[in-house]
Amino acid sequence: DRGFKASAQDPCLFMKENLIALVYVDDVLFFGTTEKIIDDMIKDLQKDFDLNVEDDVSAFLGIEMYKDENGKLRLGQKGLIDRIIAAVGMDENTNSAKTPAATTCVGADIGGKNRDKTWNYASVVGMLLYLAGNTRPDIAFAVHQAARFSHKPMQVREDAVKRIVRYLIGTKE
Repeated sequence: DRGFKASAQDPCLFMKENLIALVYVDDVLFFGTTEKIIDDMIKDLQKDFDLNVEDDVSAFLGIEMYKDENGKLRLGQKGLIDRIIAAVGMDENTNSAKTPAATTCVGADIGGKNRDKTWNYASVVGMLLYLAGNTRPDIAFAVHQAARFSHKPMQVREDAVKRIVRYLIGTKE
């Protein structure tokens, strides 16, 4: 026990005075009030564990971290967005959309036109769910609507997912 208390809100978050540890399987991200506090914790852990220590973190679990021009910490997932764009057969030159969803709600489309199945709908929706849950809450509603019909998506659903991707092309930065 190194004095950390588990967060009641997140089972992967541990805190103690002046130090926070974010843990996922065998990866740990430390946030401290000073570099020395972090370094001291790492040295203490190295007594019991063989650690691979990296300097400043630029990404954690596929989430990129960077400082904007005002010095604020920002999170993004450009790499995942690029994978999603490629997975549906689009590229950076595809026309973007101003919103992630149409203004009218798309129904179940029972008996509608079958989709062309040139890409894996469930896989793309899964990537979009991960993106929406981590760094892009602006697409969450549209993605959840697409996910509701993953068992048998029709063409109208494929078009809705493509619209989300076109929105991501225009808002990737």
